[in-house]
Amino acid sequence: DYDDDDFLKNHRSEIKKQREKRTRQIQTNKERKSDESNPEVESAILSSAKSTPFYLPRSTFKPRAEALILSIDSMLGLDEDNAVEGEENDAVNQLNIDPIAIQMARGTLSRRLSHIERGEYFASSAVILLVSLQQAMEATEEDQTSALFTMKQLALGTLNYGNIGSEDVAEILYSLIPDYRMSDDHDNACTSHFASLCPPPSQSVTSSSGLSVTYPPSFIINAAEARCEQRDLSSQVCFDVKSDEQTDIPTSIPDGYYNYFVHQSRSEDDYLTESFRPLDFSMTIAELEIEQVALETEISELERNLQDLEGKIGGGDSPKYGADGELYGIRDDCVSLEAGKYEYGVCFFQGATQKEIGSHSSTDLGKWEGMEIHKETGLRVMKWTNGAKCWNGPKRSIEASVTCGRKTKILTADEPDTCRYVLAMESHIACDDRFKLQNDL
Repeated sequence: DYDDDDFLKNHRSEIKKQREKRTRQIQTNKERKSDESNPEVESAILSSAKSTPFYLPRSTFKPRAEALILSIDSMLGLDEDNAVEGEENDAVNQLNIDPIAIQMARGTLSRRLSHIERGEYFASSAVILLVSLQQAMEATEEDQTSALFTMKQLALGTLNYGNIGSEDVAEILYSLIPDYRMSDDHDNACTSHFASLCPPPSQSVTSSSGLSVTYPPSFIINAAEARCEQRDLSSQVCFDVKSDEQTDIPTSIPDGYYNYFVHQSRSEDDYLTESFRPLDFSMTIAELEIEQVALETEISELERNLQDLEGKIGGGDSPKYGADGELYGIRDDCVSLEAGKYEYGVCFFQGATQKEIGSHSSTDLGKWEGMEIHKETGLRVMKWTNGAKCWNGPKRSIEASVTCGRKTKILTADEPDTCRYVLAMESHIACDDRFKLQNDL
């Protein structure tokens, strides 16, 4: 329950703000147009667009909507020319009209007018590009090809990013192509321009490859048929645009009022939705930034894991386990050989020893220094150095040359120089591509 007078007092200022906002939007659009384009060319372009059947519903809706808004403002005491600030207006009560309903109707009319004016602004803003493309069409053949390609890209981009559905495309197409143009009877606003489209016409044309095809494409024809079924062409709310007779103020504005239907974004099951799906970049910049951070974190973690693995098995800048990490599999192994009265033992990444067979004590022959590839032979050479010092000689050391073998083991042990020992070993780590080439394997 509410009191009509209280409602008018509380909401009159809000309605006035809405009207002032719309007035500012219209003025802003006019200023933008004045700054960005040639007014004479723009006016000619808009006049040409407004003369097409596609614009007809807008041309019938606009004057009626503007007249209704003025009537509602006057009724609510918002007519600046006739009303005094704070003065009560009892027109609403006299006509027995729901003030909430007419406020909602006014808001709907205002929004739809804004949609139309925004469309006119976008249309006029394109004039610079369209004029330049038209001029290019009259230049060289190369420029003409480039201009045609740009026009196609512009059309496809408008369809995709404008989220335009097949039914709207069908209406645009039938309004522009001369052979299929819908009725452009501007004097009869009570007849939908769409009426002449039903049933949608088509014809057989010969393609560039010589094939006979139906034009427009079947999905356009199907969309046009669906639009014919959706809109009850005999029940449009209309009036004689030349009449000055004041009609009743509506308390609701249905879609299709004076043949103007609000544009609806295409649905998921629309033919064009599936066609443009590969170009769907619907993720926002914020979502992409979040995904970027997550991917960068994952990359950093993978790089750390790679560094850890390289530290364990070699590769990268670490030769610890060999260039290919082949030593990683034998990193904890030890092998030995009895030769004469001595037993020689080596542990990879640890030390090497010599002891008499049956003895519990041993002599230090050196600590693991690493492995290198002999430049001439290509053999792997392991080294243990800085062992126990010989009496009146150098510190003991071992070099082991490794050839390919199924098991890792010492084959021979020798002491060619005092306290310098040489081993011959074999191991699967030496069974590489180089070994295969040398032995024709």
